[in-house]
Amino acid sequence: MVGDQARPKKEYIATANFYNSFFTYTAIAPTSGNLATTGKLTPVTGASTGNCPAGRILRELGSHLYPGVNPGLLPTDANYNVFATHGSHIFTKVYDAVTGLRGFIDANNSVFATYSNERPEEFVDAGEIDGTGRRGPSVYTSGNVTAAGQIRSSTVTSPATNSYSTGSASIPITIDPTVGQVQVQTFSITGGTNSFTITTAATPAAGSLVYLILKTDASHTTAASVAAGTNVKMNTVALGTVASKTFGLTLVSDGTNLVQVGGNVVATPGM
Repeated sequence: MVGDQARPKKEYIATANFYNSFFTYTAIAPTSGNLATTGKLTPVTGASTGNCPAGRILRELGSHLYPGVNPGLLPTDANYNVFATHGSHIFTKVYDAVTGLRGFIDANNSVFATYSNERPEEFVDAGEIDGTGRRGPSVYTSGNVTAAGQIRSSTVTSPATNSYSTGSASIPITIDPTVGQVQVQTFSITGGTNSFTITTAATPAAGSLVYLILKTDASHTTAASVAAGTNVKMNTVALGTVASKTFGLTLVSDGTNLVQVGGNVVATPGM
């Protein structure tokens, strides 16, 4: 382990809350009962789930811990921390410019990704403080993207609730084309109606996916249908009696219209 460097050479961005992946290392000198030097990783004092959000940028300080050299980093070591499940990796010392906290991380942990170091270490913005609006580097590749874990994209529920009185003739369901290339829009329907019309004011970019969810309550006992509106291409689907059911519909943009994927709308019992 070496001393901290004057300015960071590398930066990391947290892809999830990193409280359980941020450690202080303590070396324990030999004693008369134990002639070997030991060491342990413990949570950084002052760190919490509230101040270690996704989107935080951590600056490398230059110090490292090496398995087999620094005791306590391997599962076979007496003081091994069960949260440090990457015992075959090197731990890197970083600091958090928002909280001022310093500690060690496993930079190969999926909680962290390498971030551009083309920014002054003194620069801190709102996204780094609260984890919102942080944009990491894009990925442009002609190769494969392989993930053993999850691939996530921002989703939108819009609007949260629609309420209509029993006997409404038609409900226009308008898809928002501006919220992203992958979106989930949920519409909760209260009361009876005769039909739903799927429409969009403008077509999302080609390849965009829209997952549409329609939820009806127990009072919605009128047989209804779902039909295509403006900029939508899909089959007209008779829903039958639609009390207390959830209907799912997948649409993909061809650049001109949102086109239904697969067969008819799928209904599942319950809310």
